[in-house]
Amino acid sequence: MNKWFIIRLYQHSKPAFVVVALYILLYALLFVKKMDMVMFPYNSMFSVDFTRDYNTDTYQLKLDDRPVTYTHLLWWKKDFMETSLRNYVLLLNREPYIEKYIQYAYANTPYSKFLLKQLKPSMHDHSWLKWYASFGNKETSAYTMFSIWKYHLTFNGNSIHIDSSLVLHEKLQP
Repeated sequence: MNKWFIIRLYQHSKPAFVVVALYILLYALLFVKKMDMVMFPYNSMFSVDFTRDYNTDTYQLKLDDRPVTYTHLLWWKKDFMETSLRNYVLLLNREPYIEKYIQYAYANTPYSKFLLKQLKPSMHDHSWLKWYASFGNKETSAYTMFSIWKYHLTFNGNSIHIDSSLVLHEKLQP
């Protein structure tokens, strides 16, 4: 009869068993606390089906028609920058993901209002756009024009095509 891997591991190496057991317990705890994306094997594991063609939208911030780039950053910071700009666009379009998530994760707790106040950027000033530009090593000055662009991409096998692009939001910094 085949034994489970964890039992065979315990019989073979007790220290390795302890490491794997702690990893499983930590992962289970983070999963219960709705922080499952922290663990690397699960992060983006099932995000892309490379066997078929697909379309997606991506966003870019430009300052005075110069793109803010963050390709020099580590992979997790690039992911953070892509998702944060997408969520900012959702907020501009009155689809506030952050509100829905906080209401789901922290419903009826004293933290929900505090977190919303701290995490939801103001739509009336440029502080979030300035912060985002600073990650791309772009300095803003007086009368900087911020523009957010949306690109519709099509992936065909190994090639990427830009189908369309449009300016979603423009703001002049006073």
